[in-house]
Amino acid sequence: MKSSILNCSMMVAAMMFVSEMAYSADWTSSMTMVQSFGCCSEGLNYKIMLKSSSGTRWFVWYPDKLEAPVGSTIIVTGDGDYWEKLTYTPSGRESSVAKVLKVE
Repeated sequence: MKSSILNCSMMVAAMMFVSEMAYSADWTSSMTMVQSFGCCSEGLNYKIMLKSSSGTRWFVWYPDKLEAPVGSTIIVTGDGDYWEKLTYTPSGRESSVAKVLKVE
């Protein structure tokens, strides 16, 4: 009986792990910074405009200074529909993402 409970527990744990992997939608994208607005808008965050390779533009607010010049490539990491992190690789600086707004 003890062996059967242990096997059942292991199966449930394995199913939960596989389920998490199946629904994980992590993504990374390289975008170009086309404009910088500086600090302290929207709750003491920095604000930039990024442009994707398809031409879509995004306003992005973030708390930690990236020190990236306009024209730089910014690596955006996300999960599903959520933008999680910005990275400027030449300096190694990263920041979480506070807010994103697609430019229409």
